[in-house]
Amino acid sequence: MENTEFDFEKSTFEQIFDEALKIAKKYPSKADAFLQKYAEYILGAAADIDTKEDAIKRAKVNFGYHAARFGKETIDLMYTVYDCEHPRFGKRPYDLTPEMIWQMAQEDAK
Repeated sequence: MENTEFDFEKSTFEQIFDEALKIAKKYPSKADAFLQKYAEYILGAAADIDTKEDAIKRAKVNFGYHAARFGKETIDLMYTVYDCEHPRFGKRPYDLTPEMIWQMAQEDAK
């Protein structure tokens, strides 16, 4: 599927992420166009987003956060292709131990 055909309005975030991952794997040169289209969708759909720049930041946060649920290969691919990272754990969340994550959570709760 060409990324221009993707219907953000009728898609769940999981479907958006799956399409972004497919593009990153098979058509990385089209990733920026997909990110831009996703940001346009966010700009129109999210009440707290007022600029395209903020929409792009939100798109990258969404991709970075969600990619961290996968293994190192997917994380590295998404973070490289979409120039994103986990909003709290950075570019290498797989390097964090459960103890480190727990400590970060405790610090955040203060």
